[in-house]
Amino acid sequence: MFLNIIRRRKGIVLAFFLLLGTVFILYKLFSVNANLPLNFKGSQADLSQSDTTETRLKLGQNIKRAIKGDLSHLFNVSMEQGEYLHLEVEQFSIDLIIVLTHPDGDLIKYFNSPTGMLGTEHIYMEAPTKGDYKIEIRALSKYAEPGKYVIKIGALHTATLVDKKWLAAYKISREAKQLRSKSETRSESIDTYKLAITAWETLGETEQQAMSMRGMGFAVRRLGNDEEALQIFREVLPLWIEVGDVRSEAYTYLIFAAIHKKNHRYGAYLKYKLKGSKRMRKANDMIREMM
Repeated sequence: MFLNIIRRRKGIVLAFFLLLGTVFILYKLFSVNANLPLNFKGSQADLSQSDTTETRLKLGQNIKRAIKGDLSHLFNVSMEQGEYLHLEVEQFSIDLIIVLTHPDGDLIKYFNSPTGMLGTEHIYMEAPTKGDYKIEIRALSKYAEPGKYVIKIGALHTATLVDKKWLAAYKISREAKQLRSKSETRSESIDTYKLAITAWETLGETEQQAMSMRGMGFAVRRLGNDEEALQIFREVLPLWIEVGDVRSEAYTYLIFAAIHKKNHRYGAYLKYKLKGSKRMRKANDMIREMM
């Protein structure tokens, strides 16, 4: 009986420290939002309505804007048939959706990767026809608090053979993601992700390879195979470190923590939760420096 009392007390103490550690981690993770600089176009007064004028994007130009949940901003880029475009939208404290539209008004694609409120959305395409392609930027949630973003053209030129191979690999990756998003096709996404991983590895695109591996890990985990998913995330971690993506490295540690917690390995959970929190703070510091 005495031993049972001791065990119960130890369990209560462990639970208390786990809760305390989690609260501290969440505070550190989200405290970055209050310290973001304000050197962006768009004061509180400017955030009262959407910008209905289209801004022309040009290569070598960075455009910084403030935005909130019920607003949208419009941009366009002029492209010749067969030109390759890489568009980047870096998010600060707001999760955005990018809508790309054909010159004739038809929707091409919605873009929203799992970057959350800090990170860069990347759009890649080859223009099927000549014309002005419209880009609309809006928040994922219409109730989102004010945030900021930077939009720029990363590349715009006639598509080369390498670009076409790159876009083919990108298409496979997006197909895998689409299959993963539906429960009835999730298992099919595994083989498609494997094709994408091979294609990216062949092209020497380590970051894209890591993204596809992470997507496959998500799919495997959603299928209920925690240990197999954990092994995939372990294999992808060195790739994030290699490309210097501290935020994705931190996110991977937090995935480790979530899997260990689900399987009642609380020592490992706390270890990786703290490690992930530390690396996430480092990533947030780097973002502040870039701004």
